[in-house]
Amino acid sequence: MTLPPLAITRREAAGRCTSDGATLVTLAAGLAFGKNQPIVAEGALDGPFGARLAENVAAGPWSAPLFVAHGDADTVVPARLSDDLASRACAAGEQIELLRIPDGGHLDVLADGSPLGERLESWTLERFAGSAPSSTCGADGA
Repeated sequence: MTLPPLAITRREAAGRCTSDGATLVTLAAGLAFGKNQPIVAEGALDGPFGARLAENVAAGPWSAPLFVAHGDADTVVPARLSDDLASRACAAGEQIELLRIPDGGHLDVLADGSPLGERLESWTLERFAGSAPSSTCGADGA
């Protein structure tokens, strides 16, 4: 049996999400963001820890078009974070396609039958073919 090109990648991503030690951090962050509460104590971001975290913020500019997908029902990482990223990218003139997956949870977006696999594969093939990237800037508030 031949697996679809993204099947192995989706399975690996799902496995990492649920079995490694970072899961607790992911869950804690998701709960904190969902309630608009800080995940670290006040003042903890002043100094080396804050500087290291700042290095991991997706701030752009990017030298390639972006594809971002997010499930509308994700309770671990709020979809508004992807919306905010898309809004900032659009405001900066970046090429970004934001795919919102209706009723998609944190791991549901990786399941067989999810629109993510097919769209990500076609988007990637379009880039390798030299096609101009699509953009959702100006659509759905992005």
